[in-house]
Amino acid sequence: MKPFEFTISDVLKGDTINAITINDIQQDETPVDLSNVNIKMHVRNAGDTLMYSAEKGNGITLNGINSITVEPFIVKNVGLMKADIQFTFPDGVVRTWFYYTFKVCKDLTQ
Repeated sequence: MKPFEFTISDVLKGDTINAITINDIQQDETPVDLSNVNIKMHVRNAGDTLMYSAEKGNGITLNGINSITVEPFIVKNVGLMKADIQFTFPDGVVRTWFYYTFKVCKDLTQ
């Protein structure tokens, strides 16, 4: 299954990116129980350098059994950014269902 791609509006360097909530996560039209699933997200620049990292319990909150919220975060470098959210199940199966792109622009007021 190809990851669902989101585009986040451009942000200015050092500004807060709003929380991202994904409700009712399903696979093959069946709700996915994420209770025992390791969830992590990385944000990387075009050169593949890690700019931000979050995981369940530290930047990612589980809401019920199949919804998550990525808490607000800040990226302090300019350029095109890529992010994805990866789910690792107890049996070792890994799924990356969500992919993001966004641009961080130079902030004029410092």
